[in-house]
Amino acid sequence: MKRLLVRTIFGGWVAIAWWLGGPHSGLAGTLDLNGRVMGAGGIPVVGAEVLVHTAGPRVGTSGLCPSCYPDCRKRVTTDATGAFEIEALDDSLLFRLLVVAKDHVPVFVAKVDPGAGAVEARLERVDWGSIPAERRIQGRLLGPEGEPVADATVSVEGVELSQGTRWGAVSEVDPLAVTDKAGAFALATKEPLKAVHALVEAPNLAKQWMRLVPGRVAMGRLRTGVRVSGRVIAGTTPVTNVIIGIAGASRRAGEWMGSFNAMTDAHGEFTVANLPANLEYFVYGMMDSFRDRGAVVTRKFRLGVDGSESNVGELKVVNAHRVAGRIRLSNGGKVPARTRLWFAREEAWDAIQVELDDQGRFEIKGVPPEAVSLGLHLQGYRMAQKNPNLDWLNGKIIGRVDRDILDLTIVLEPGNWKGGREDAPRGRNPYPRDMPLRGVKD
Repeated sequence: MKRLLVRTIFGGWVAIAWWLGGPHSGLAGTLDLNGRVMGAGGIPVVGAEVLVHTAGPRVGTSGLCPSCYPDCRKRVTTDATGAFEIEALDDSLLFRLLVVAKDHVPVFVAKVDPGAGAVEARLERVDWGSIPAERRIQGRLLGPEGEPVADATVSVEGVELSQGTRWGAVSEVDPLAVTDKAGAFALATKEPLKAVHALVEAPNLAKQWMRLVPGRVAMGRLRTGVRVSGRVIAGTTPVTNVIIGIAGASRRAGEWMGSFNAMTDAHGEFTVANLPANLEYFVYGMMDSFRDRGAVVTRKFRLGVDGSESNVGELKVVNAHRVAGRIRLSNGGKVPARTRLWFAREEAWDAIQVELDDQGRFEIKGVPPEAVSLGLHLQGYRMAQKNPNLDWLNGKIIGRVDRDILDLTIVLEPGNWKGGREDAPRGRNPYPRDMPLRGVKD
C-alpha cells in the first residue's frame, strides 16, 4: 500500500492511500516521472504547475474514462531549475500532462511514458496587451475573511456558446489557471464566448463553481466548507487502513463537486475536511482497499451550513460478493489480449479495472450489494441487444448485485453503439439499474 499526499483536481487537498499492484487493478508496478519546464530562450519556468490530466493503457483497451484513473489526481510544482517529479505512476499506463504557469500559454504533453526518461515542456509567454478585452477572462479569489487566495486552481469545465453550453473537453479557452499571491487569475479565449463555467479548488477551502464572463473581472469568495467524520466497524471491531470515499450526489454538469477520499486510522475513524456545504453526498467504502474484508454499502447524507461539522456515524462492514464470468463475441472471434473490463458502482465514485484472460474471463471480489455497471471498449464491437441487463441509453451492462455471480456471460456483437431508451423493444426495461444483474444464457 502506498500513502500519498496529493492536491487533486477533482478531490480536494487530502492525504489518501491507494492500493498499488493489487489483483483488482491489474497493475504491475509504479514508476517516477521526472521532467523540466522551460520558457523562451531556455530559461527555466519556476512555479509551473504540472498535472496528470488523462491516462490510458500502454497496451490494450480500457472502459475507464481517461480522467478517472487514480494517477489523474496528481500535480506538482516546478522548482528553481524548472524541474519536477511525479512519484509512483502506474507503469501500465501512458499519460497526458497539462502544464500551466502564470503569464504563459498552457501546454499539453501527450503520450508520456515514465519509463522512457525525463520529459520537457516548453511554454510561450502570453502578451496580455495584445489580447482584446472580449477574449480575456480575469478574476480574483478571496477567502472567508476577505484575504487573497493563492495557488487556487480554476479549471474550465464548460463553455457557453450561441447555441448553448457544451461541457467536457474545451478548445476555445485556456483549460486552467492558477491564482497568484494576490488571488488573481486570467484566462484567454481563442474566440468570443458568452461565458465559461469553472470549478475552483484551493488548499484548505471548499470547492466552488463560478460563471466567468469575458471582458469582466469576476470576484469569488471561497468558504471553509464542512468537516465530515465517521467510523468503520466490522461487528464491534474497528476497521483500519481502508479508504472511505465521499462523492457529490448530483452528477449534473455545473453541480458535480467531485469525490473525496480518506483513510481510516487505528480506531477505524476517518475525517474529510472542506466539503462544500448544503449539498447531498454519498459515503461508501472503496472496493479495492477492502479486498477480502467485506464492503461498506453506499449511504446518502446531507451536509449543513458552512463552517459546521458532520458525523456520519458508524459505517458497518457487510459481506461482499464475487462477480465472475466472461466476455463472448457473437461472431466467435477471440477477445484481444490485454482487453480491460471497467466495473463501477452506480452511486459511489468507485471503479476498478480487470484484465481479461485469454478466454475473455474475469473475476471481481469485494463487490457490495448494490447497483453496478460494467463496460469495455473493443474496436468494432458493441454490447449485444440480447444482454438482459443492457443499458439502452449508454450501451453498458447495469444491474444490482444481490448474491455471488459466478457465471455472468456478456455478449458483444459487431457494430457501434447508437442506441437510446426509445430503441428498447417493448417489454424491455431500457435502464435496468434495479434489476438483478444477470448474464446471457448460453
